[in-house]
Amino acid sequence: MNKDISFFDLNDKQLEEIQDKYALLEPLVDTYLSESEKREYAGRVCSTLGISPRTLRRYLQRFREKGVYTLTRKKRSDSGVLRVFSEEILKKALHLLEQNSSRNIPMLMKLLETDERIASQVRNISPSTLYYHLKKAGYNFKHQDKENDQKIYHRFQADYPNQLWQGDARHGIPLPNPDNPKKNKMTYLFAWIDDFSRKIMYAKYYWDEKLPRMEDCFRHAVLRWGLPEKIYCDYPEKKQMPKFIRFFFTGKEIALKTSA
Repeated sequence: MNKDISFFDLNDKQLEEIQDKYALLEPLVDTYLSESEKREYAGRVCSTLGISPRTLRRYLQRFREKGVYTLTRKKRSDSGVLRVFSEEILKKALHLLEQNSSRNIPMLMKLLETDERIASQVRNISPSTLYYHLKKAGYNFKHQDKENDQKIYHRFQADYPNQLWQGDARHGIPLPNPDNPKKNKMTYLFAWIDDFSRKIMYAKYYWDEKLPRMEDCFRHAVLRWGLPEKIYCDYPEKKQMPKFIRFFFTGKEIALKTSA
């Protein structure tokens, strides 16, 4: 900022910004803190301002050389004017969202790059820049999320208990190996959940994730609560489903759902 500028040339927001930053930076340019205290305090300043240590050093250098006026942002001469981000990119992005509101920012970036007229400009902007300008243009991403929830998730919800069970397995926690207590061994959690009530029909930890563990878990669930009408498991094709599941449903009109 020009040294000839006085405080009378600054607006209230700029004066408040100078005051806040000066209160943070003053201990770092004075001598009453030791070097170790300054290093610790500098870390807190970086966290408060959301800047890197390198940016903080640049702030302090400008502050020492040019004074407190450098602590406020200089207003750009082209403020409010789109530079790399053009109006054409914004219009195209909004049009793509109108076609399909489930498109996210990374998908939009890829689709925008397919347009030869704006491809070079799109490569020079970040996803956060696109998100910022879409929000500024009035696009409601929260409304998009609600629409996606209704379209994607609600259609899988069961209408009553035992209509649909979902089965899956995941890594548990490492525990002392029963065969070698000095070493830990990973456990695996298998579970079946009723889709309508979200009730856990049966769940158990096992020492491995082999198929018989899924079978054992499913058998316990069926013995307690009866056979469900449908099940959902993470298998790409029905022919890859475990034999024990096909055995349970033999001769019954039951829809076997997979992840495909």
